[in-house]
Amino acid sequence: MKPHNKTTDKDKAVARFYVSNGFKKKEAMIAAGYKMGPRSTTMVRVFNRPGVIAEIARLMAPAKAKAEITAEWVREHLRERGDASITLAKYRKVDSIGQLYWDFSGATEEELALAMRVIDELSTDTYTDGRGEDAREVKKTKIKAANPDTSILTAARILGMLNDKLEVTGEMSLVERLRRGRLRAQPKQEE
Repeated sequence: MKPHNKTTDKDKAVARFYVSNGFKKKEAMIAAGYKMGPRSTTMVRVFNRPGVIAEIARLMAPAKAKAEITAEWVREHLRERGDASITLAKYRKVDSIGQLYWDFSGATEEELALAMRVIDELSTDTYTDGRGEDAREVKKTKIKAANPDTSILTAARILGMLNDKLEVTGEMSLVERLRRGRLRAQPKQEE
């Protein structure tokens, strides 16, 4: 099959539907008129076409500029999320009986804004401990910080430090490689 170099109206339609539908590739392909079977490889080929990639970038440029999202901004926010435990450490306190608790009372607006960027989940539970005159209200705050591993791996991918693509080279076709692999995986039969 020869390479597809010219950007067609159908390619532009795929890009337009992809950007407008929340980046759902299969739905964009169907909306543009492609037939999508369960084993179709058309989607991969279409979305790897230089013209489709360029059209998606062109359509996203205004939104990207409006949001002022740059590579530097992404790197900075990933770094912040990767350092979440360091950022939140100064708000972790220990009471007189050795229990940990959160105290944001001395935080500035800027510090709170940074803390909120690295917190994925924040919940408060209030209940009464004890009965009668000895009852006291207990308030527990649960904070789930951003997972630093995810942020670090994402940043490493963006910076090109990880290679997620597998290139297969050689004279043997993919079908032949798969056939030989299956043969190797089969249990050996005794003669």
